[in-house]
Amino acid sequence: YGDSPFIYPLYGLGGIPEGFSRLCAIYGGTFILNQDIDEVLFENGQVCGVRSGDQVAKCKTLICSPSYVLNTGHTNKVKQIGQAIRCICIVDHKISAVHKEAESVQIILPQRQTGRKSDIYIMMVSQIHQVTKQGFYLAIISATVETDNPEKELDFALSIIGPVKEKFIKISPMYKSLSLIHISEPTRQAEISYAVFCL
Repeated sequence: YGDSPFIYPLYGLGGIPEGFSRLCAIYGGTFILNQDIDEVLFENGQVCGVRSGDQVAKCKTLICSPSYVLNTGHTNKVKQIGQAIRCICIVDHKISAVHKEAESVQIILPQRQTGRKSDIYIMMVSQIHQVTKQGFYLAIISATVETDNPEKELDFALSIIGPVKEKFIKISPMYKSLSLIHISEPTRQAEISYAVFCL
């Protein structure tokens, strides 16, 4: 945004699949919205496509959420390697620790500073991104779960954000791929709308 390396689409993350669908159409691809897959297809042990109902999309590479792999019965293709915690906070003030004119910010809290094994990430967006109304901000904290009390792990990040009007917390499993299926797993930033990419 502006002269900053911080990139965030206007109107929220929905702008990313929208842009992808336009490029897909320009280059002759097929973009199918709101469609589950019934089967991941293999040929000689290699992924070769996906099936949804009577429709088949062929590919050499499949990039997808682990949920698609698990829901089609391929539990041997992925392995859970941990959990991620995400906290979405609605606030009515900027983060005081940053420049007073900053309408968006990304803060990385290094593991050594917090006594953790991994970093904690904070992102704040605002009305300039068309995601909140005037005078409100959206702060998103994300981290890898390291203890039996994941919410407590976010206390330091919450102290940086300051008073919160309302917050929503979700803990999600993280997976790694054990095959040529590439797992699109957002372990850092906000939740995204999952998609299946057949390349």
